[in-house]
Amino acid sequence: MISGEEEARLIYQGVAHTTGGADQRLVVDIGGASTELVTGTGAQTTSLFSLSMGCVTWLERYFADRNLGQENFDAAEKAAREVLRPVADELRYHGWKVCVGASGTVQALQEIMMAQGMDERITLEKLQQLKQRAIHCGRLEELEIDGLTLERALVFPSGLAILIAIFTELNIQCMTLAGGALREGLVYGMLHLAVEQDIRSRTLRNIQRRFMIDIDSGAARSQSCG
Repeated sequence: MISGEEEARLIYQGVAHTTGGADQRLVVDIGGASTELVTGTGAQTTSLFSLSMGCVTWLERYFADRNLGQENFDAAEKAAREVLRPVADELRYHGWKVCVGASGTVQALQEIMMAQGMDERITLEKLQQLKQRAIHCGRLEELEIDGLTLERALVFPSGLAILIAIFTELNIQCMTLAGGALREGLVYGMLHLAVEQDIRSRTLRNIQRRFMIDIDSGAARSQSCG
C-alpha cells in the first residue's frame, strides 16, 4: 500500500504528464475514503494533502438513510468544509491558474454535461443545479440524471457534496477533467525509476571497466601487459 501523500504525488504526476493547459495547477481527486488536493508547477508539486473524506465514507455518514434531502447535502458539505479548512490557506497561498479534477465524480459530471449538450467546464453553478436535481429525485434508488450511469449513481451525491465544498472553500471558478491520474502516475513513476536505475547501472559498469573492479569480490584486479 502507498501512503496518502505518495498517492497525492503520483496523482499529480499522472495529471502533469497527460493533461495540457497552464503549468500552474490544482489537482483534485475524490476517492472512496480520501480526497487528494495537490498544487504544483509543471511536474513539481508545491503542496499536497490527503484528507480523510471520500465518496464512500460520506455516503455511509450522510446518505445512509438513502434520502437525497437538502439536510443530507447540507450536513455532507458542512463536514467536508471543516476537513478542508485547515489546509485551504496553504493551497490558496501556492495558487493555481487551472483546476483539474481526476476522480470518478468529475468523470461522471463530464458525462452528464456531454449527455445534456452542455460544455464540459465544471462550475459551482452547474454543481448546484445538479444538487437540486438530485434533491428533486428524493431517494438514492430513484436518482436519475441524463448521462449518469448506474454504477456511478450510488456515490454520486456524496462525491457531489464534497466537490461543492471544495469549490466553495477554495473559491474555485471552474474545473476541467484530467487526462490521467493515479494509474498514469504509477506508470510514470516506474518509468522514471527504471531510467534512474539504468543510469546508475551504466555508471557502475563504466567505473568497473575503467578500474577493472570485480564487483562480486570487491577486489581490484591488475591488468597484465603480456
